[in-house]
Amino acid sequence: MTAAPSVQPAAPLSPFAEPTRRVPGVWIAAFATAWLGIWMAQLVPIQLLLPLQVQAQLTGSYWVDSVVAFGVISAIAGVCALVAYPLAGALSDRTTSRFGRRRPWILFGALIFAVGLLLLGLQHSLIGVGVFWCVALIGFCVLSAALTATISDQVPVGQRGLVSAWISAPQAVGLIVGLLLVTSLALSQLIGYALMALIAVLLVLPFLFVVKDAVLPAEARVPFTMSSLFAGFWISPRKHPDFGWTLLGRILVNLGNALGTTLLLYFIMFGLHREKTRSMQRASARELAERRGAAVAAVREVAELEVDEFFVNGGGTGSIESTHADPSVTEIAAGSGLFGPHLFDGYVHFSPAPAAAFALGVVRRPAPDVATLLGGGWIASGPPGPDRLPQLAWPPGLRMLPREAAGEVQTPVTGAAARDLTIGDRVWMRHTKAGELAEHVNEFALIEGGAVVATVPSYRGEGKAFL
Repeated sequence: MTAAPSVQPAAPLSPFAEPTRRVPGVWIAAFATAWLGIWMAQLVPIQLLLPLQVQAQLTGSYWVDSVVAFGVISAIAGVCALVAYPLAGALSDRTTSRFGRRRPWILFGALIFAVGLLLLGLQHSLIGVGVFWCVALIGFCVLSAALTATISDQVPVGQRGLVSAWISAPQAVGLIVGLLLVTSLALSQLIGYALMALIAVLLVLPFLFVVKDAVLPAEARVPFTMSSLFAGFWISPRKHPDFGWTLLGRILVNLGNALGTTLLLYFIMFGLHREKTRSMQRASARELAERRGAAVAAVREVAELEVDEFFVNGGGTGSIESTHADPSVTEIAAGSGLFGPHLFDGYVHFSPAPAAAFALGVVRRPAPDVATLLGGGWIASGPPGPDRLPQLAWPPGLRMLPREAAGEVQTPVTGAAARDLTIGDRVWMRHTKAGELAEHVNEFALIEGGAVVATVPSYRGEGKAFL
């Protein structure tokens, strides 16, 4: 039995010699396979896993909070990438390992990338998500910088366009395949990140085993200085116009790609049907005003009522802005809006100030980072979902357990703030709509200037049950 020969680099095997021999198909296949794994592991988190993970850490339902948090994390990770990319490239240029200049950094970057993704899947706080997404992205930068450099090391000028195309060609395929894997298998957050980490390592390894890498002699190593690092950033576009136009085109393509895809999931979740909904609301408001006006006029005519002998109630908090403009309406009802529950946090036309909250006591500490609250299952009407649950308001840094959420008997909460809670402490929550409070408490405490100035009974406190 004989071992399969490895593919030789495009000759000669020297770190600074200009390659002249075309790389074979096996080299290109291993190169493209590596990029398939890299793009899958980087884009699936950006397009799916990371936005959902960020949204899960926020207690509110206001979509802007998710976009801002994701944007801040992405911006910080982008700064890390700006540092990691050129630094990894400069260090790999000067690496004198017996395994070559690029292969150690490709392996190191792949492992950092994978470990970062694994640890990212374990995070349940925005700080943890931000830290380990930065770690994962640094690994991605180290890996991709070293892998990209193999083109100039081993691919002749006449073949570089073809080989470079195999950096971008697997991008769309990797994203689609990765999204299909995660969504069709209904993978959890941790398993989804773990699968992407495994795919990245497995698809990069063939390139390391198939392709050799020239060794840089220690005496040929150029000293590393910050001045040389920054000097390497500048290539005159006047002297090299082709490079200047290529670089500009690359920047514009990547900028357009980022602007169009980075927030795509949030657009689908929060904005895709927003304009259709607004159009429907405007049309409904016009039709309702016409019908209501006609109905009021007909009743007045039949009952022979004067203007001051009747009243017309209309509205509701969600339609105050349209109902108040209807001349046939004499008074407007705004029930839940007086409380300002968290359902209104996502409204665009107005934002009522939160004016009501309820507190639950801590009754058990089953784990150092878990506190169990008594009761809490005050669920709003409507389609069941996270937006119908009460919202944890204070102390900040708490979240419900996905498998328990808010329960009729108990509500376990976890997070950084849970470690400081003791038996008897209170956790404050905001309800979703209006009726939940009146269904569960006998009276409301009215507060002014930090003190309770009066109490008023709820309909439950009055011994009434309407539904």
